[in-house]
Amino acid sequence: MLDVAELDRLITPSGFSEGSIERGAGLSNAYLYKIRKGHKPLTRMVLTRVRLAIARIRRGETNVNEVLSSGSYRLAVAYVAMVLEMQPEAILAADPARRATADREWMRLARARRWAVYIANQYLNVPQAELARAARMSKAAVSIAMNGVEDERGDPILEKLLAAVEEAFSS
Repeated sequence: MLDVAELDRLITPSGFSEGSIERGAGLSNAYLYKIRKGHKPLTRMVLTRVRLAIARIRRGETNVNEVLSSGSYRLAVAYVAMVLEMQPEAILAADPARRATADREWMRLARARRWAVYIANQYLNVPQAELARAARMSKAAVSIAMNGVEDERGDPILEKLLAAVEEAFSS
């Protein structure tokens, strides 16, 4: 088994955020965090992907739209987390592909993720396809999330959240 210190020797001197490295390496949100916590194994493939991602970022091979979309989504997550008194890291770390519908905490985090996706699309004009990449969801899952939030309209917390967002954009 590989040592996590090897991962740190790659990332720390690069000066890039783990999130940008994860995106560049095609890893899910908080994947490197999960490796550090022992929830995921560190493999040679992960190290190779991290090395390649760092090299691409250094060469400036980042898609500007992808960076903006990801930043907009993360901003929406931070706002939703603040309103719901949650940690943004928890929302970002909850793997959408897990589909743990019996897990109350995962469902709470999934609800927050849906709301953030909705805000990023409706108020920050991030296209659904780009949101899918930013949120590590399928395009179909983003569409379902959007429809789910529309169905939730009337929820007092959601309405208060959306009213605050609308007010921020109308002034």
